[in-house]
Formats: sequence, structure tokens, C-alpha cells
Amino acid sequence: MKTILVVEDEEAIRWRILSVLAEAGGYEILCAVSHADGRLMGIGFPREIDLLLSNVILDGGKLGSGLAAEIKLRRPRMGVILIDGKGCGHLDILQRACQGWEAVENPFMGDELITRIRAEIGGGMTAGG
Repeated sequence: MKTILVVEDEEAIRWRILSVLAEAGGYEILCAVSHADGRLMGIGFPREIDLLLSNVILDGGKLGSGLAAEIKLRRPRMGVILIDGKGCGHLDILQRACQGWEAVENPFMGDELITRIRAEIGGGMTAGG
């Protein structure tokens, strides 16, 4: 089972992401509600984390790309997808802020998010369960 660390400080977006992941099934989900919590989980979790799924801009203006870079120093195989929680509509600006990591604009469709996750790390439920 693949493990995904979700770091999202906005409750409505966090619940949307968690519901999409729960519906897809087949992932172990870790959830952090702030940059600091995400850092602690990302560095301290005792097993492999396959994917960091984080907001581009977190609490206090901290960048998800900075969080990803810090965690990847200890977990170089971890995938990264950043979400534009504000839905700025400027994917070119978003891509620059994400420092080359995969980016998803909000609002996102559940199928789109799961497709991106599977492309990054695989996993999830198969047709057989």
C-alpha cells in the first residue's frame, strides 16, 4: 500500500482531497493541517512516504515547494504534487512556484487528482479490489 502525506491548511480543500483519496481507496493517508505538522510528519514518519500532496502556499505564507525540498532531503524517492488551493487560474505562474514539481489547480475533479497521483506513484485500488 502506498503512503500519501497530505499537507493542507484550508479545511474545505483538505476534506475534498481526503474524500477523493478515500473514495479511490488503496492508500495509507497521513494528514497534516500546517507547514510545521507536515514537516514533523514528513521527516519523522518511520516508514516510507511515497507522495507529498501539499498546498502551494501554506499557513504563514510558507511554500509547499520549500516543504517538499526539505522532506526530500531525507526521502529522495518521494513524489510531490502541489495544489493551488486558491485556483489562481495562471498555470504558468503556478508551475514556477512549484519549482518543477507536478501542480494541480483548484477546483480539481477527483478523477483528475487520482490520475495524477497514479501517474506519480501508482497504487490505489485495482479492478479486483
